Amino acid sequence: MQATVISISNPLGGTGKTTIAFHLSHGLAMLGYKVLAVDIDPKASLTRAMGRREDLITYSVKDILTRSTTWWKSTLFISRNLYLIPATDELAGMDYHMLSKPFSYMKLKKKLLPAKSEHDFIILDTGPAYNLFSVNAWNFSDAVLMPFIPGPATGADIVMMLRDFQDFDVDVQVIFNQVARTRALAEQARRYVEKRHRKVEFSGTLIPRSSLIGESMVHHEPVFQRHPGSRPALALKELTALTATARTSRDAG
Repeated sequence: MQATVISISNPLGGTGKTTIAFHLSHGLAMLGYKVLAVDIDPKASLTRAMGRREDLITYSVKDILTRSTTWWKSTLFISRNLYLIPATDELAGMDYHMLSKPFSYMKLKKKLLPAKSEHDFIILDTGPAYNLFSVNAWNFSDAVLMPFIPGPATGADIVMMLRDFQDFDVDVQVIFNQVARTRALAEQARRYVEKRHRKVEFSGTLIPRSSLIGESMVHHEPVFQRHPGSRPALALKELTALTATARTSRDAG
């Protein structure tokens, strides 16, 4: 059985991509799925959240993309069922060096394809840019989970971002992150997008705004482990369950 590959991606910065990648990876692993998280962000936010220091990393995703290094040589054990291919700041600018190579936009897929038979899920955390790294992630993914923080212009931002995916054979699902209790802006954005982009899918999970999420990640723990029963913990557990159910449905179909 092949892994389901999910990119957490949005060319806009500050939308909570790493937060979702971190919790989804931990949550699926806690459900018993074998998960490979891959950090493709030069800022290495997921790597740090997982508790791995860049100066102690021997092989990273940069080596996979630019050298002959195999995926398993770059893989670190994080916890039961959870593994990480880390990033370091050396990844910055490497996409420009890759451009001269044939099929550079498919490099990640080529190198990680053998890993699909070894895992149930592969979670890709991309940086806040539309670049060769994100294109590599989208070309390898079965689905893209695109987080947005609801605001007055969020609907227009979503429509603009969805245009980037027109040439990719991937399912895109929008998820609202850091949602206020009123949820009015999230509903406003949803209505705006659905009038202009009928094929868009919205996640059934709304992740609430909470300082508990950041506090938990500072301690390298998911919020549903450090603060079980809290609103963000319940929402992120729901997202994990929906993701697992989607895989089960796909396998049954």
